[in-house]
Amino acid sequence: MARLRARAKSANPIVRVSYWLSRVTTGKVAEPVGVRAHHPWVMMSYGTYEMMFLRAHKLDKRLHVLAAHRVAAMIGCHW
Repeated sequence: MARLRARAKSANPIVRVSYWLSRVTTGKVAEPVGVRAHHPWVMMSYGTYEMMFLRAHKLDKRLHVLAAHRVAAMIGCHW
């Protein structure tokens, strides 16, 4: 459980788009997305990082997945 509770709704368009993308990709709003919604600029920078990571084509696909799982395991992320 995160120390901060996920933010339910927001009028900020950055937060609304992030929630929508999370629901489309995972079926629900992921807890890390809801926690990052407390600071929309942090959410936007993290989203930019994620988009760049997904579009990286110079890395072998298997190595890409392995690196993503390794980083998630190192930081304790269950997603």
